Amino acid sequence: MGEWSDPMERLIAEALAEAGFLFTAPRDTNLDFRLTASGVEIEVKRFHSPRIADQMARAPNVIAIQGEGAVRWFAALLRVQAPRLRANGGGGEAVHAEADRASSRDEPQ
Repeated sequence: MGEWSDPMERLIAEALAEAGFLFTAPRDTNLDFRLTASGVEIEVKRFHSPRIADQMARAPNVIAIQGEGAVRWFAALLRVQAPRLRANGGGGEAVHAEADRASSRDEPQ
């Protein structure tokens, strides 16, 4: 896992890794994380900043986690789910497949 100088980004990186999600730090969008299986990107902000709108426009699917409480909650959520994800054989990859199945059930037939 790469080095994360921002402590909030580091919390999310560690939680993603613990939960088995494969991710990168995308250079094309300059957002904080890209989940490899789904292409969903994550931007972590300790505080609101005026540039957040520009950042959100860089990718079609972005999760914005803003505020220290939200960052800690999201990291805890990932950690709580980590054993279940690993037990289902694939961490984040399994979540992506499960989300695909759920979204296809929502599509009109």
